[in-house]
Amino acid sequence: MSAMLYNVDFSGRIIPGWELDEVKANLATLLKADEDTIVKLFSGKRIVLKKNVDHQTALKINNMFKEAGADCIISPIHNGEAAAPPPLPDQSLQMDQTAAVDQAAPVPSAATVSAVESSPAAVAKPYPVVTGTGPSAFWYVIAVLFFLVPVIAGGTTLFNTLDTYLSSETRLMVPGETDLQIDNPGTYVFLYETSAYSGFNMAKYQLGRDFDIFIMDLATGEQIRLKPVEMPYTEENGSNVLVAIAQIQFDTLGAYSATVAGEIGGADSLLVRRFEIWELAKGLIWGGVLLFLGFIIAPIIGLIVFVRRQKRNSNPVEGTLSEEQENNWAMWAHISTFLSMLVPLGNLIGPIIVWQLKKNESEFVADQAKEALNFQISLVIYMLISAVLIFVVIGIFLLIGLAIFSLIMVIVAGVKANQGEYYRYPMCLRFISQKAYPSR
Repeated sequence: MSAMLYNVDFSGRIIPGWELDEVKANLATLLKADEDTIVKLFSGKRIVLKKNVDHQTALKINNMFKEAGADCIISPIHNGEAAAPPPLPDQSLQMDQTAAVDQAAPVPSAATVSAVESSPAAVAKPYPVVTGTGPSAFWYVIAVLFFLVPVIAGGTTLFNTLDTYLSSETRLMVPGETDLQIDNPGTYVFLYETSAYSGFNMAKYQLGRDFDIFIMDLATGEQIRLKPVEMPYTEENGSNVLVAIAQIQFDTLGAYSATVAGEIGGADSLLVRRFEIWELAKGLIWGGVLLFLGFIIAPIIGLIVFVRRQKRNSNPVEGTLSEEQENNWAMWAHISTFLSMLVPLGNLIGPIIVWQLKKNESEFVADQAKEALNFQISLVIYMLISAVLIFVVIGIFLLIGLAIFSLIMVIVAGVKANQGEYYRYPMCLRFISQKAYPSR
């Protein structure tokens, strides 16, 4: 099977940072072309410079133009014919211009290509062939397991902790006697449930003088005294409010009775519930940690596998993007940072995916994906600093300002990239190296 062939086109696009007159002069010298030919090259039409060349030759021609400040379009040929480019106005004029350029420009000639090959400084390697091995697709299954196992375990832990806490709840008859079956010894708290505070002394967390609760161990007939609440707290449950008023320590399991003497007003009620603060906190913290690990570690593993598989599977012979496709992908490199609204670390994952998918097809897309990634890393650093400064109040305003600033800048960057500009964010720390393309 013969190797895939390519057409090399030019539509007048120059690299940001170069002056148009300077590029025209460089191309005139490079192509040994007259003024009329250069004018046709920059007429805005898509001009075919060379047809049916292999990938390496196409890249060399493109690199030669880049050294002069211009940028070509490399299009793959399918089944012996080039893929149809977007419709262009006045096709007859374009054919005349194409013929003129093919006759006047020595770009495709063997002598020109040889000259480029003999000048190492003039030949760049924007799309290197990457060889080697990478992880198999099975590692995606591992990433899914790293998500499912912690999330299921964390959710189960939270559910069991809350279920144990709530299932120990018993409502007391007021006034009257209620039997209590204690199957899990520990500290129990008496809670006053109300929808309003009108009949409750919130200042001292206690009921009136004519109200009391008596606890008796039915096995021994011994009366157990209530104690003041060591950790007063208020719990909101929908429209109701529960306030801790007393606590008691049940050291052994068994049957007890709770006798309530006195009246409480309205729809208020009393209940008793097991309350071991350390056990409750430990269960909630451990469940939260497992959920956090599942939502963070799994995406990181999946991203690492994706990046390494892209390195293994990268193949520059598959072709490059058209100018319109480049601009669209560059725009998505910036807009993809909004994934953070749906996925943890989505603002970092989005640009990395675009970068890895298109790094061998477009230098422009790869550059903009790196820029978006650098900006998001910078924002994380700035927000961490602002979070620390919350203690001196100014951090709150910095966080709000950063959120608004990042939203505006990402939208601006997406628009500029879609227009073909090598956009550069302000206040961006560039941890990932990029070529020094200045913004227009």
